[in-house]
Amino acid sequence: AEADVPGIVADFRKGMSGRTRMVVEIRVRDRAGNLHWMEDNGATIVDATGSVVAITGILRDITGRKNVENVTNESEKKFRAIFECSPYPIAINSYPDNRFMDVNKAFLDVSGYTRAEILGKDPVTLGLLSLSKTAKLIAHRLRTGTLVDVPLALTAKGGRRIHVLF
Repeated sequence: AEADVPGIVADFRKGMSGRTRMVVEIRVRDRAGNLHWMEDNGATIVDATGSVVAITGILRDITGRKNVENVTNESEKKFRAIFECSPYPIAINSYPDNRFMDVNKAFLDVSGYTRAEILGKDPVTLGLLSLSKTAKLIAHRLRTGTLVDVPLALTAKGGRRIHVLF
């Protein structure tokens, strides 16, 4: 595509200056006018004096991969917007160690903790959840196979109790 021409020219100049390996993603139109993403794995061939004598390349159509990447990026943006703007406290924890990977602003507001105080820690270490309540949650999950709408009292920073549906 015309928008890719400056990048292609720049990469060609790098190759001509002696750079030996290049991987470049470019867009090209086929005869029917359809746009395709291509990955060019190129190499510069130099002679014994170091002069460039040839540039080789293998083009591979990566349109499918790029389409999946675009859909995934859009999905991530939507999820991130919902996650960050939700009025409900949301936490994403790792499994099986249950460490906080991310929390939204509502979670921080309700818990009284900062993001730095929470990330990488588990609810028991923080004091949000007692060990006995954690054991009850684990037992509930083992018994029912899920943790949906389980009433729970958490302890916020400073000792304030927060009643939630986990």
